[in-house]
Amino acid sequence: MKIEDHLPAVCERIGILNDPGAMRELGQLLQQVVHDLNGPIATFGMELYTLRCALDELSAESDAVRQKRDGLAAICNNLERARRTAAEILKVVGDAGKRWSQGDPQGDPGELDR
Repeated sequence: MKIEDHLPAVCERIGILNDPGAMRELGQLLQQVVHDLNGPIATFGMELYTLRCALDELSAESDAVRQKRDGLAAICNNLERARRTAAEILKVVGDAGKRWSQGDPQGDPGELDR
């Protein structure tokens, strides 16, 4: 189940989906969590960029250096994929939080007041 489907299902299961006050409070909590996590996610992106720049500057004079550089580049690629996935999840959770804090638990994310 995708997170955008899972969040409302959990709210329905715990009995708050039809409680506008509870949904607003949960929405505000989700927005705060997303806000708090966006800083570290952005830091990962900046540091990965810095690391890639440093790796690009390394000369590959020997096979050992080239192998180490390529291994570190692969690690950067994996970290970037993980960072993007986390950012996509935060976007979905943040959009749900925004809708819910505005009293619209099932509305179209495109209709949010930004």
